[in-house]
Amino acid sequence: WTGLLFFVPAIAGGFFGLSTGVEFENRLTLAFNLDYYRRSFTDETLIAQSVDENGNVVSTVARRLDTSSNLIPIGVGLGVRLPGSRTLTPFVGVGLAYEFLVNEVQNFELGIEDTNVYAGPGWQVFGGLLLPLTSEVRVLGELWYNDATVGRDVDRYVAGLPVSERI
Repeated sequence: WTGLLFFVPAIAGGFFGLSTGVEFENRLTLAFNLDYYRRSFTDETLIAQSVDENGNVVSTVARRLDTSSNLIPIGVGLGVRLPGSRTLTPFVGVGLAYEFLVNEVQNFELGIEDTNVYAGPGWQVFGGLLLPLTSEVRVLGELWYNDATVGRDVDRYVAGLPVSERI
């Protein structure tokens, strides 16, 4: 089976996922996952506001800061379907992943533009409900938790010792 998930919340971010795997005895799944989470933030300050001839409010703003965080977990998961009804089947699972975090910042006030890449192992737990539409197609609702500690080596040294950052 193969699945695709796309979600864009109202908060400046989004989620995209691709999953493929095998199912055993119509109860146990082994899946390979590639996910992409994005969160961004822009800081602007209002300089002036006016109303044009057509009654439109015109805002003049100065953008001070743009930031984004992009998390890419690549992993494997094991899921189990629990006993349920013919219409709804609950499931739970766990997964292991290697995760990459790309943080980008552009600070227009200070003239700083920087990109930092972090990597490290992580884990996930998930659960949800399956709703069959046909014998081959199912819709699911799922909640998950992702945890990881990602890091990077920094080219600075303190008292001759290498320095790293962790998130």
